Amino acid sequence: MTVFVTGIFDLLHIEHLNFLRAAKKLGGKLVVGIESDARTKQLKGSNRPIMNQAERKQMLEALDCVDEVIVLPDKFNSDQEYEKILLSVGADTYAVSENSPFMENKKRICQRAGVTIKVVNRYNPEYSTTKLIEKLSYC
Repeated sequence: MTVFVTGIFDLLHIEHLNFLRAAKKLGGKLVVGIESDARTKQLKGSNRPIMNQAERKQMLEALDCVDEVIVLPDKFNSDQEYEKILLSVGADTYAVSENSPFMENKKRICQRAGVTIKVVNRYNPEYSTTKLIEKLSYC
């Protein structure tokens, strides 16, 4: 079985690790799709990412729970692109956090692709890369 997750994973923190470990517990191979630097800037602003895509990829590849990391296309913003990636990685399950944006759309895409979507991690508002950056800026 192949489990697929997506995210930016900028400044890796404990909730990222909790999410990835929970996804891995679903079984089999865990493939992580990270947003490209260009797409991260679109989503988070011109001052992001803090770590470039090569650094984020290398950090994730060093984790025991992660089997493979891919960089998502810069234009990963359509249902067709989502479905294409799910199929190309051979995803059986798409693991998400409960606060994953566009959840209803992701459910429709997964249904069309024959992929099960599963919430594997509860949202913890105490942790986010944005909050970590804010803390660091006060130092």
